Amino acid sequence: YIDENQTSHFNTVKDSWRIYKLIFRHLFHGDKKEKAALKSFLRFSGSSAICFLLDYGLFTLLNSVFRLPDGTRELCATYGARIVSAVTNFFLNRLLVFQDKSAAGQSIWRYAVLAVVQASLSAVLVSVLQDLTNATNLLETVIKIPVDGVLFLASYQIQKRWVFRQHTDTPDK
Repeated sequence: YIDENQTSHFNTVKDSWRIYKLIFRHLFHGDKKEKAALKSFLRFSGSSAICFLLDYGLFTLLNSVFRLPDGTRELCATYGARIVSAVTNFFLNRLLVFQDKSAAGQSIWRYAVLAVVQASLSAVLVSVLQDLTNATNLLETVIKIPVDGVLFLASYQIQKRWVFRQHTDTPDK
């Protein structure tokens, strides 16, 4: 920072409190629809965090346990961990986040399609941005954060509206 960021007027505690106060006001005092939407998004975020930790932990474990050549070991550890975390994430989102009570058959295929498309978009966008910026491998991991952040927000909406969409029992008029 320039001069230890002396020109900044940001007060970490005070300004953070203002932001969280708005979030909590909507959570506890908003209308019923706002509360439900915020709770759903917070559950989605929690589910995603749990599955990230599961994925990372399983990758670390499997990568140390597998006795395979370099490259193959990481690939097997990555896919093994990702499959377990994706299945866990599907059921957490289905049952706790979106409370989908229909049969899992159709939604699991939609979830699988979304997961493949999302992972592919992440890889392509990070690669393109890395090429455009001539970023190093370390910077490439930094580029991945906002890319995956946007994909996370998109994934929430796609799961809500397509993967776990609520069906009504009344026919369309």
